[in-house]
Amino acid sequence: MGKIKQIIRKTIHGVPYTNKFTLLRALKGQSLVINNKIHTALEIAYEAHKDQKRDDGSSYLNQHIYPVTLDIVKMCSKHLAFDLTEDLVCAALLHDVIEDSEKFNFEMLEKKFGIKVRAIVGELTRRPENNIYDDKDEIKRKIVTAEALSFNKKTLYARIIKLADRINNLESSVTIKKTRPEKFARHLEQTKELYLPLAEKTNEYFYQRMKNVIERLSRLT
Repeated sequence: MGKIKQIIRKTIHGVPYTNKFTLLRALKGQSLVINNKIHTALEIAYEAHKDQKRDDGSSYLNQHIYPVTLDIVKMCSKHLAFDLTEDLVCAALLHDVIEDSEKFNFEMLEKKFGIKVRAIVGELTRRPENNIYDDKDEIKRKIVTAEALSFNKKTLYARIIKLADRINNLESSVTIKKTRPEKFARHLEQTKELYLPLAEKTNEYFYQRMKNVIERLSRLT
């Protein structure tokens, strides 16, 4: 448990950074068998996101996909009643694949990983008409609100991944605080108002994680 705690705190400019090998060590530390499904999920995640960058130019794989998955590993290490399963790991690695790459589809996910992983990724995938990248667009604000309101309708695995995803996006928003302060402030406010109450009802670890990040970033405003 101590090793995972040390690993997850590695950051670049305050943003969580994880590579594939760090993630694999953490998974092995939780006695999870790294089987063909997990290796395939890692390969697909790499292929889908290898050229993708965040707003600040950082690697989407190393500063989103892998850290989100690693945060879930750490949560399971602290909550022994919550089992770390291959389906949860695969869904975490694949949660943005359909949204961000045209190379993959739900039929392929079901064939390689089963109906459960396909369903979880489906819960976390925005419909094409809702996948809007203009952060100033009022429509996107309404979509984010609608997604938060539908949170409790999702399965537990989907909710866990969504919380880890939201926390990572919030931590990463610090890199645009100076260049896009309105986006930073909006993301912080939305997380506090919409997602923090949902986290409190869902998972104690992610509630405390989100609360701590909100408090830390609020001091920057």
